[in-house]
Amino acid sequence: MDAQKGHDWFQNLRINRHWVLNDVPNRLADIKKAMEQFKLVDLTLNSPTNDDIILQLYADPKKIAGLYTGSNLWPGSVGFALWAVSKGRNFWIGKRVLEIGSGLGLAGLTLSALGASVTLTDIKELVPLLQQNVDLNADKLQGGYPEVSEMYWGQQGTYGDIFRDSFDMVVGTDVTISDDTISALLHVLSTASFYSSLPGEREVSVYIASSRSGLKCDSSHFLSQAQSLFKTRLEAQVKGYEISKVFPSDLIQESSMLPSNMCDVDIHVLSPKSLLE
Repeated sequence: MDAQKGHDWFQNLRINRHWVLNDVPNRLADIKKAMEQFKLVDLTLNSPTNDDIILQLYADPKKIAGLYTGSNLWPGSVGFALWAVSKGRNFWIGKRVLEIGSGLGLAGLTLSALGASVTLTDIKELVPLLQQNVDLNADKLQGGYPEVSEMYWGQQGTYGDIFRDSFDMVVGTDVTISDDTISALLHVLSTASFYSSLPGEREVSVYIASSRSGLKCDSSHFLSQAQSLFKTRLEAQVKGYEISKVFPSDLIQESSMLPSNMCDVDIHVLSPKSLLE
């Protein structure tokens, strides 16, 4: 992704807060109509046990609906999905997972196909696309039918009753691309940790997958600020050439924001610090 374009868009989003405008119902109607022109992509995630996962997703690389980042496929989600499959089904079966900033839902759908119980979340305008991708893959999901919910981050966010149940894991892919959203991202992660962790009994783990460019990962600023609340460690790195094998080449050709060469993806694990740390 072009970092400046991403920054400019999130800055505009933060200022205009388009999700609370009165025309949201009309906007949703326009999006649903535009979805008829979205591109259907196929992804095959190879399993070390030859139990491959094949998913289909609707995407909008040409930004027909004007949804920008959330309606396209991104390297971080593909990298995370490949890593999740490599961990094997036994690691995921029965896990309760909250995905934030789900976009097309690849990460959450992959975990559901591996046997996890998943709740997928994003802004209201992306919920129709997210729900359509869940419905499209219903016959491949093993962890129960995923719940799709609207969520906005931060102190002015809307978490609704998402935290009525606790989660074992929180997952976010390519959610750290803008410094403008770091405080809001940390707010939702700390809120999820508060509701899901029981000191001495259960601790929620947060998985953040972010693209790397050269020696710098786009999560570096986020991680530096997260250290006041979380212990962090690098869990894995998925190589760009592995992502390229899976990533649909036609999406790269049709999108002005995707790199022609896939970068490595870093997967960090965050765990909440105790009050005494």
